[in-house]
Amino acid sequence: MKTVLVNLFEFQGVSRQRRGKEFDASMDAPPIGLMTLGAILEQKGHEVELVDFADPILKGDIPFDSDLARNAAEYVYARRGDVVGFTSRCDCYHYTLDLIRHYRELDPATPIVVGGPQATVTARPTMQNFPFIDYVVLHEGDRTFPNLLEAMKDGRGYDQVNGIVFRRNGQIVVTPPAELIKDLDEVPMPDYKFHPLRGNAASIEVGRGCPFQCTFCSTSTFFARSFRLKSPERVVSEIKELKERYNIERLSFIHDMFTANVRKVRAICEHLIAAGLGVVWGCSARIDCVTPELLELMRASGCEAIYFGIETGSPRMQKLLKKGLRLERVLPILDVCNRLGIKTTSSFITGFPDETPEDVDQTLGKLLECACSGADSIQLHLFSPYPGTPLMEEVRDRLVFTGYVSDAAYSDAPSDPYYNDLIKSLPDVFCSYFLAAPRYISLDTIQGIDKFGYSMHPFRHTFFCLLKEGVFGTVFDLWLKLRDWLHATGQSLPDRPMYDAEVEEKVARFLLAEFFAGDEDRFSVAYEAFKYDLAMLRLLEQQAIRKPSLDGALLDDGALAPDAVPLLRNHTVIVGFRTDIRELERSVIRLRPPELSLSNDEQPYAIARSQNAKGDRIVRIIPLTRLMAAVLSRCESGGAVSEIVRDIWVNEPAVPGRPLKYCEQACARIFSRLLKDRLIGLSAKGPGPTRAGIAPGVLISVSEPVGAAAAP
Repeated sequence: MKTVLVNLFEFQGVSRQRRGKEFDASMDAPPIGLMTLGAILEQKGHEVELVDFADPILKGDIPFDSDLARNAAEYVYARRGDVVGFTSRCDCYHYTLDLIRHYRELDPATPIVVGGPQATVTARPTMQNFPFIDYVVLHEGDRTFPNLLEAMKDGRGYDQVNGIVFRRNGQIVVTPPAELIKDLDEVPMPDYKFHPLRGNAASIEVGRGCPFQCTFCSTSTFFARSFRLKSPERVVSEIKELKERYNIERLSFIHDMFTANVRKVRAICEHLIAAGLGVVWGCSARIDCVTPELLELMRASGCEAIYFGIETGSPRMQKLLKKGLRLERVLPILDVCNRLGIKTTSSFITGFPDETPEDVDQTLGKLLECACSGADSIQLHLFSPYPGTPLMEEVRDRLVFTGYVSDAAYSDAPSDPYYNDLIKSLPDVFCSYFLAAPRYISLDTIQGIDKFGYSMHPFRHTFFCLLKEGVFGTVFDLWLKLRDWLHATGQSLPDRPMYDAEVEEKVARFLLAEFFAGDEDRFSVAYEAFKYDLAMLRLLEQQAIRKPSLDGALLDDGALAPDAVPLLRNHTVIVGFRTDIRELERSVIRLRPPELSLSNDEQPYAIARSQNAKGDRIVRIIPLTRLMAAVLSRCESGGAVSEIVRDIWVNEPAVPGRPLKYCEQACARIFSRLLKDRLIGLSAKGPGPTRAGIAPGVLISVSEPVGAAAAP
C-alpha cells in the first residue's frame, strides 16, 4: 500500500525566497511530524512518498497563482497514492481544505485522511462541512494512522481504531481517544530522505505537550496537557547523527515548553556538554521556568536563543488568562540572558475580550521595557481565538470577521474572494481568522496595534526618550496619536504582517512630523535617539546587499597602493550626533532617563554591523574625526586611493590650505585605521556599477525616507 503524506503550505518562507531573498536555513521548515510518520510507516512495510510544496513552487513545477490549490492538487494526484494523508494547521487550513477539494475532483475513490492540530480540534465541524474528507486522525498520529491503514488493508471495522473520526451510514462516528505515547524514545527519528537538509541548521523534536492551562492556547488541548521529554541519551543521539550525517551546527528544539521540568532539562544539558558536539540550539520557555543557574547551564551546553511567551503586561490579565507569570521576573531573566549571550524573543498578545485600556497600556509598556532592556526581538500579536480553547467558548458570540490578518492567522499567498466567503461561513472551523470584539475598547482601536508593537523595537530609544521627556502620557496614548495621524493623513498600516519596512517608514514619518519637524531642540535627546534608530534601520536594510567588487574578492591584507580601491566592508553608516550616543544607549538599556548634554557641533560616528568570533551579529559604534568621516564616506564610490585623497584635498574643509603631501599622509593613517577597524577592505579593481540608491557611506539625514537605501 502506497501512502502519500502531504505537508501544508509554508507560505512565508516560499514568499520570501520568491521575492529574491537569499536562502536561509531558518526558512526551510522540514515537516518533522510527517517525516517521523513516514519512518514509522516504512518500518511497517508501507511505501511512502512525502509531498512538500516549497521546492516545486520555487522551481515552477507548481504555478504560484490564483489556481495554486488546484495546481497543488494535480501535483499530489500525480503521485498516485493508495491513501493520501494531509496535515493541518490553523493559519492555512482553508488552503489545505481547498487543495483536498480539488484533489477529490481528480480522484473520487482514494481514501483521504486529515490529521494535525487544526483537524483535531475542529474534527466534527470539519467532517460535517467537507464531505470529501473520509477520516480525521485525532491528536498524535504516530500509532493511530498506522492502525487506520491496517484496518483499511484488513477490512476490519473502524470502530476498533481508537482516535479517529469517520462516517458510517451518513453519521459521524468518533472513536475513543487513543493513548498518548508515554515514552517518546520509542518514536523513530525523522527520515530526512523525505526532506533533505540544506545549510547547517535543523529542527529536532525533544518532547511534546505543556502542563500549563492558559485559556487562549490550544497546545494543552492537542496533547491533553501531557508533558513529555525525550531522554537525554536519545536527544544527544539524534543530534550526534545530524552532526555526523549532515554537518548540522545549529538546532531548534521543537517543544512548546521545553523547560517545564527543570531536572530533565538539566540532565539534557549535562549530556550535551559531556558529548562535546559543538552545536548551538534554541528553544521556547516560560520566564518562571528558568533560573540564572539553569540559564548558565543551558548556555554552557550550546543554548543561543530562547523564545519567551509573556503574553500580557497586565497582572490582572495574567490571572484571567491563567498564564500566571510574576511580571517582576521578566526583566531580570532577560538581563541574565543578555549577560550570558543568549538571544531572546519576548512575545505578547493584546486584544483579549476583557482587556481595559489600562491593561493594553501595561502590555505596551512591558513590551517597550523588554525592547529597551536588551530583548533581541519583540512580538505583539492580536488575539485570535483558537478552536478547542476555553477562551474560544467565552467569545463565540463576539467573533467579528473584518478581513484584517494578524500574524496568528498569516498566509502570504494568492488571495481569492472564495476564501473569505468560506471563512466567514464557518467560524467554528476558521475562528483564528476572526477577531473577538473587546468589551471595554472599540475594535477599531486595537486593529493595527500589533503592527505598532513590532515598531517598538526599531524605535525603542526614541519611544523611551519621548516617554521620559513627558511628551505623551502612556505608550497607549502614543499609539492613539499615531492612529489619529494616520487617519488625518489618509494612511493606514498594512493589513498583513511582515511588511516591516512599510510600517517603519510610516512610524518614522509620524515621529518626524509630530515631534521633530523644524525644531531639533524641542525634544533634544529624543531627536538624537531618533537619528540613532534610523541609522540602525538603515543597517538592517543593507543586510542583504553584497559589497561590490569586480572580482568578488576583497584583498584585506593588500598594500595601500595608490590604485587600490577601498570599499566599505561591513554594513556601515555614518551619523552625526550632538551627544554621546553610546551613553544614551546605556541609559535606555538601564531604563533610566538619559541625562546628557548636547554640543553645538555634531560628532560623527561610524555605526557598523559585523560578526564576532562566535558568528553573532554585533553592532559597533565608533567615534570618528571629521577627516575620518570624510574619507569613509567616499569608500563606496569605486574610486582609487589616489582619487579619494585628491578629492579630499580639493573639497574637504577639514584640510584647508594644507599641501597635498600632508593630505596624503593623513589619509594614509586613516585608511590604516579603517582597515584595522574592519570598516573597509581593499580591492585591486574597481567595483563596477553599484545598485541605484545605495549610498551607505553618506551622512544620514532624518528627512530621508526610511526605505530610500533599499531601492530595487
